Amino acid sequence: MIYGNDISHHQSEKAVREIAAGGKSDFIIVRATIGSYTVDKKLDIFERDIKDSGLKNSYYCASYSASREDAVAEAEFLVKTLEKFDNKPELAVFFDWEYFSANYIKEQFGIDTTPQLVQGVTEAFCERIKALGYTAGVYLNKDYWDRFYTDAFFRMHPDYKIWYARPGYSKPDKPCDIWQYGSDNGADFGYTGGDLDKNILMGDYLVEIEPMKPLSDQLIRMKIGYASAGDIKKLVMKIEGLGIACETADGYIITGPVSRGDQCYIMVDCNALGVPYEIYTEPQPPQECESCKELKAEMAQMEKNHEAALIGCFETIDGYVRDIHLLEGQKIQLQEKLTVAQNTAEIARNQMMEDSAYIQRLKIENGVLKETIVSLQEKAEETQLPKENLLVRIFEKFVNWLKGV
Repeated sequence: MIYGNDISHHQSEKAVREIAAGGKSDFIIVRATIGSYTVDKKLDIFERDIKDSGLKNSYYCASYSASREDAVAEAEFLVKTLEKFDNKPELAVFFDWEYFSANYIKEQFGIDTTPQLVQGVTEAFCERIKALGYTAGVYLNKDYWDRFYTDAFFRMHPDYKIWYARPGYSKPDKPCDIWQYGSDNGADFGYTGGDLDKNILMGDYLVEIEPMKPLSDQLIRMKIGYASAGDIKKLVMKIEGLGIACETADGYIITGPVSRGDQCYIMVDCNALGVPYEIYTEPQPPQECESCKELKAEMAQMEKNHEAALIGCFETIDGYVRDIHLLEGQKIQLQEKLTVAQNTAEIARNQMMEDSAYIQRLKIENGVLKETIVSLQEKAEETQLPKENLLVRIFEKFVNWLKGV
């Protein structure tokens, strides 16, 4: 069997050295913190001795949480405390919520202990421990198992290590990873300070557990997936529960900036679901090769030349249009002039016709006058009128005038 012990400030300062020297124990579980603000007053001493003891180390928090928020704060305080020491837990970090916890929240806040409260604070603590890169576990006795946890709780959380206190029996009556089988005189372990809790490791559990390393020590965005719709929904609930914005598309999740601790928390859930993850980087435009740049420049020049050619064509067409408009104007002017000329010609022709008719009429009238004059002359001769006759002279002048016409 593999034996181990759990200690706190109730044990002597020599506890680790004496247990290691006793040779029976292979591991030790140390109370690191009490609530979210108190460190076990002998932790520094125990830590110093554990490094040289050869014992596998583990730690627990004596919880006074009254809410899930309290439990998360306790988990973070414990991890922050352990980070001061270069001695990482090799088993698990355990949550110890029991009678002293129940009495405290009743006296301080009037809160009664219920299965919902106990399971809620336990889950909050353990999930936060996992997120920070450590294996989480629960310390409990049979009374608390039956009244507040039940088998169903541990079936829901098979990754939580169980440290079960059931002293005085030949074997534990519940499945567990560590069985606390006794709490009495520690002389058989080499301890000289009195009573000592005694434990047995159940099964093949004593292995070195390396804390999960975050993707980065800086704030990063994470790309998670590909994952099923159901797993996407579970992970989004976890991520948003941490106060981290995220967006989903095509089976992937892209988160907002994620801190170092929250990276581990998300990675734990991804690993449990078998969903891959990586650091998300903004897509970068492809880099152009020299040939591509030359081709692009050549195409730009061709486009410029083409544009210039088009402008030239448009200018030529515009010139043609202007010429057409000019010719149209000239055509209209010529048509107007032709119309005026035609009208003038028609007027002239009509006038010519009128003048011709007038001349013809004058000729006819001239002939008639001539015949009349001749007739008058003949009559004058017949009557032998004197030439000095006034009428004769008038007729002679008239005849001479007609001859001139």
